[in-house]
Amino acid sequence: MKHKFFSLFITVICWQSLAFSQNNPLLKYVPEDMKLVMSIDAKRVGSKIPAETFKQSFFYRKIMKDPNMPFGAFLSEPERSGIDLSAGILIAIKNERIEGMERPQPSFCIFIKLRDAEAFTALMKKMAGDGEDSKIEVYGTDRILVSDASVAVGWNNDVFVISNGYAREIQKSIMQNFSYIDSFPPDPKKMEQAKYELAKGQRDMLFTLLSPKTSNSFSPDPHFTEVMNSDADIKLWNGGSMNPIAENMLPFPGLLEKLAAFGGKNKTATINFENGRVLMQGRSFLEGAMADIYKKYPAEAQHMDLVKRLPPGTLMGFANLSFNQEMAGELLQRSGLMQIVDSLKEEIPFDLSLIPGVFKSNMMIAAVKTDITEDTDESISKMGGLQLIIAVPIADKAKFEKLKPEILKTWDSMNEDRKAIVMKQPKGLYARHSDDMLVLALSPRTADAFLQNTGTGEVPALVQQYSKYPMVATINFGQLLATLFANNRPGDTRDGMMTVMDKFDKIVVYGGLYENGSINSTMEFRFSDPNQNSLKQWFELITSMAGNNADRMSDYKDRYMESDTTVMVDSVKIELLDIKQEEKRPEPPPPPPPVKPTKKE
Repeated sequence: MKHKFFSLFITVICWQSLAFSQNNPLLKYVPEDMKLVMSIDAKRVGSKIPAETFKQSFFYRKIMKDPNMPFGAFLSEPERSGIDLSAGILIAIKNERIEGMERPQPSFCIFIKLRDAEAFTALMKKMAGDGEDSKIEVYGTDRILVSDASVAVGWNNDVFVISNGYAREIQKSIMQNFSYIDSFPPDPKKMEQAKYELAKGQRDMLFTLLSPKTSNSFSPDPHFTEVMNSDADIKLWNGGSMNPIAENMLPFPGLLEKLAAFGGKNKTATINFENGRVLMQGRSFLEGAMADIYKKYPAEAQHMDLVKRLPPGTLMGFANLSFNQEMAGELLQRSGLMQIVDSLKEEIPFDLSLIPGVFKSNMMIAAVKTDITEDTDESISKMGGLQLIIAVPIADKAKFEKLKPEILKTWDSMNEDRKAIVMKQPKGLYARHSDDMLVLALSPRTADAFLQNTGTGEVPALVQQYSKYPMVATINFGQLLATLFANNRPGDTRDGMMTVMDKFDKIVVYGGLYENGSINSTMEFRFSDPNQNSLKQWFELITSMAGNNADRMSDYKDRYMESDTTVMVDSVKIELLDIKQEEKRPEPPPPPPPVKPTKKE
């Protein structure tokens, strides 16, 4: 049983359009210790991709190549699958501490309601096939698909579940008992014992998942109830689960958990696929002392003094932040982050105590694309006219003068390290400052021009629109990627990427206000076509890319593999003709038979 079978199975059933129940019957199966619950409204999501669009897609054509295949039968006669999407698709996740691993790893469960367990069992038998590596075992009303996959699959008369909860133990056991590094084959008895223990572990986990729970910790939570009953395509509740990808990227274990204290551990979010945009709205609920701090210091609106200094051109990326330094100090103390800051003193070669009070309570990061002229700075020309500017106002000049030499020593040391690594020092960011401003830029001319600007420029309309929020950021996604790809050599790959980029407009993020007991934020992923549903545009884009990739692979095989064979055969024919024409000479031994290259899969 392959991994792609399960992912394709979940993808296919999402296209069915059935009603969603607010009182979700799948919740009674979710284990008590799950920290993140996501509910996908199948009817709403499925209705946003018209049936005709799906039937014309590359995925549908590929699935339906053989109508006798299980997925083809499912699409042509979904009512015979036994699946009931009236409760949508429920996904629950937690992070588990695994022996031998420093950081926690994600464990998930996917629940789908069944309407006809016997029909679903017949479908699963057909999909599993007759192989010895997968079989269905029956224990009362529970059915379990025993396989060598890293996910466990089971169902009863009411619900179907997929989980990787036992995957880590399976991998560990395989490493211990089926190691390919061993010089000698593993002990057959140990292999049989390991297989038995793995199968038993899968069964025990699935028995637990298929058993209804009398209660759990999140169902009575008012924030959980509110978001699950909201009118949205996708609803999420997070009761403290950390992002494992972000956690692994951060230098200190547990840092993400402490950062989460700034915004509360109890979070909710809704995602809606609207015409022209994907709208994501999040809420972070604060409690106790952290909530008191946010009440004590009302959020500041946008500061526009830095924005008015921007050079003319297209705003490709932008972030403007306003914050209260006294509030930040209290948050550091209450959240426990100050302990980590103290531990950094040994890692950073300058005194961190010099930083507080140096800068004001706002900063700006901007990427601006300007027209390239003959006298354009070389650094800007190499970037296609793209300028990066980071600006921070200075609050205390005397403190800044004390901090500056410490930072310069660190900067020079980093540059020396770069020389040793890459043999050539990259120019990187240039720093310029006045009495009241520090500016970092890719070009010294850009930094100097920003400092000399008197701040009489216009504020972009998007920034004005969200000026009441402490934070606003945008990425002109389509134009930015088009600029970066513009210097690539022409060809099918670049042309294909440019076509993809034309579909996107920009990403906009704004928020930071504390209202109704939560910090609220919004992200919009905007498309170029405002009149078509964003999910439909996503689907058409993904299927188009998949189809183009398949066509390129097919063309590659036809052009290179087949032509190589033809050339080799032709060269042998020519050689044989030359031999036959030399009748007066002694006949040489026959040439070796031509070796036909094997066609790559």
